[in-house]
Amino acid sequence: MKPHRPPVMAIRHPVVSGHYLASQAGFQILEAGGNSMDLGVAFGLAVNVLEPEMTGFGGVGSAMLYHAGDGAVTNFVGVGPWPLGLTREFLVEQHGGRLPEGILKMVVPAAPDIWLTALERYRTLSFGEVAAAAIRFAGDGNRFSATPSDPAISAAVVPGTGITTSRWGSRTHTGPHHSVRLEPGWRPRMSANPMLAIQPGKLLMPIGSPGSEVLGHAQLQVLLSQVLFGMDPQSAVEAPRFASESWPASAIPHTYRPGSLKLEAPIGEASGEPLSALGHDVSWRPERAWRAGSVCTIHSDLGSGVMTGGAGSRRIAYAIGW
Repeated sequence: MKPHRPPVMAIRHPVVSGHYLASQAGFQILEAGGNSMDLGVAFGLAVNVLEPEMTGFGGVGSAMLYHAGDGAVTNFVGVGPWPLGLTREFLVEQHGGRLPEGILKMVVPAAPDIWLTALERYRTLSFGEVAAAAIRFAGDGNRFSATPSDPAISAAVVPGTGITTSRWGSRTHTGPHHSVRLEPGWRPRMSANPMLAIQPGKLLMPIGSPGSEVLGHAQLQVLLSQVLFGMDPQSAVEAPRFASESWPASAIPHTYRPGSLKLEAPIGEASGEPLSALGHDVSWRPERAWRAGSVCTIHSDLGSGVMTGGAGSRRIAYAIGW
């Protein structure tokens, strides 16, 4: 199965993101002398504006940074805690132990802390320079009223800011013994999990994707398609995928379908029927379904110096570089 796009090869500035304009913004940051952290923050701020139905400045965002000098990896959790005044006892007394719709699903915003802390520690450019593309995309700054971290259908807007709150609090449990239960100062579960594959001296491969519960499946399959089956990054991100729903979803009401296995159509009945015979509850998605994630990755060959980008064509991700 041939990919719809060619892999993008570069030896200087490879850039891949979930939106083609964000990729352009990141490329311009590198051309201006910025480093990878300047680039990452520019990405984050740009997609807050470009994809408000998926992400927002007042929301969440985990990140990883590889330090080329010593090979260390810095992780940014990117999930805010519950307010100290919100307790399970309050929910039991006032709401029957349930987490109601509205402001009580809000956790402390974490994305602003991620962006500002990262710049404070590692930047080479100013915040104004890094944020310039996002400001440009937003027009005069007054033409939009919300930038949600989750779909904007029910997020509350902070008065006077135009910034919506994160509803990431929906990804918790209110029972007294669950490991991700609601407790003052605790964090809800984070399903966004960027990956970084490292083979010292040979390979460096960052991998990320949107997709909530499915993104872990998608990222792992893209990694295996490259290291086990020899695909180039673009072929790997476009290859048909599977996903399971055999465990409780992160968000309330934590539904799950034991044995569920979703296959994209190109996998074919010849593979689906034996899986059904083994007990899997097989259902089908169309080719390149957007709910199957939209993986972005860069395969860096540390020996040759060639870096090859792949961007998921299931959505509007794009890779550029030279």
